[in-house]
Amino acid sequence: MLHVSALRRFGFLFFLLGQLETSQQLVEQGLTMATTLHADKEIAEMLTLLGNISEENNQLDTALDFYHQAAKFQMSPNLAIRNQLAQLNVWVTQTKWEEIDQTWPQIQKDLDKAVPGRTSIYNRIYFAKTLLKLTKNDPDTTPLILDRMDIAQVLLPAIQQAQLLEDRRAESYSVGFLAKVYEQSQQWTYAYQLTEQALTLAQAGHAADIEYQWQWQLARLLKVQGKTSEAAVHYDQSIELLNS
Repeated sequence: MLHVSALRRFGFLFFLLGQLETSQQLVEQGLTMATTLHADKEIAEMLTLLGNISEENNQLDTALDFYHQAAKFQMSPNLAIRNQLAQLNVWVTQTKWEEIDQTWPQIQKDLDKAVPGRTSIYNRIYFAKTLLKLTKNDPDTTPLILDRMDIAQVLLPAIQQAQLLEDRRAESYSVGFLAKVYEQSQQWTYAYQLTEQALTLAQAGHAADIEYQWQWQLARLLKVQGKTSEAAVHYDQSIELLNS
């Protein structure tokens, strides 16, 4: 079982690095071994990850097939939510409004019942990111339009949980994405203040991979307010972080 788990973890690492072919090969090896061992939880994890890889490759129907297969196996509550979120994200991309309308309220209920923790925090951020896509479209062509402030309410428990865990990375992500919600609502002051807070948390946690995102976000917020010289400073800082 340790070998199976190692293959899944390495597969996930290569997925994060964007090396999708290597990731898929490792996960498929792990899936074959997990199937032989009848390790249902590992099978569910592997199938969900294969769905993620397919989604990154823009093979959306294949991704959905993997997510549906994974749902047939025993899952932890957090993985079940992640699997639902992955399906929802594909349906949003495919604009399948009936499936979206049926799924997102159930995910909201499941998240509210989930055990607080790091996985729950990131599930909430993923949910908010997906829902935010449903606020950008033309009301004349989109049957489902969500209020951005409802999405903000999804993120508040994530921030609170991260603070209780003293997890600066998770708190930075949660606060920074809440700022993005306010940015899209054109509430520039709140968006700027929250982005600065997220940036401070990222810097305190020495998380350059997060910090560059908030430098970029600050630059956008300053630019839209006509503060181009200040925006340029943050753009430069973002580029320096990316280069590092």
